Amino acid sequence: MIKPTLILFHVFLCCSCATKPPVTHPPEIGGQTVPENNIVIDFRKSYNVYWRNGESVGVIPNARIIGYTGETARDVSGSYSKRYSTFGSWLVIEPCGAGRIYMPQGMVAYLQQNR
Repeated sequence: MIKPTLILFHVFLCCSCATKPPVTHPPEIGGQTVPENNIVIDFRKSYNVYWRNGESVGVIPNARIIGYTGETARDVSGSYSKRYSTFGSWLVIEPCGAGRIYMPQGMVAYLQQNR
């Protein structure tokens, strides 16, 4: 027969071992908390896309991010293509008045929204 105190000990032990969710803190700049506004990137707008690849840096001005490639991307015929799966997903960027650019995601350093 199990004693009630033993059961309570097991319940206490299991409850006290549970991990607590991490406490998130908003970032600080200059010792002040940044406003808690969740900003969503509007991909209908154009951006200056700043990129970095090793020591090389550059900018693609006035471009829209229109999608990505990957294992679920469709090829020209409309069927699913796996030809990019070796490289992972690539961003598809379309500069104003120019052809599409296919860029590995890790190359984007930051975006600057155009007005």
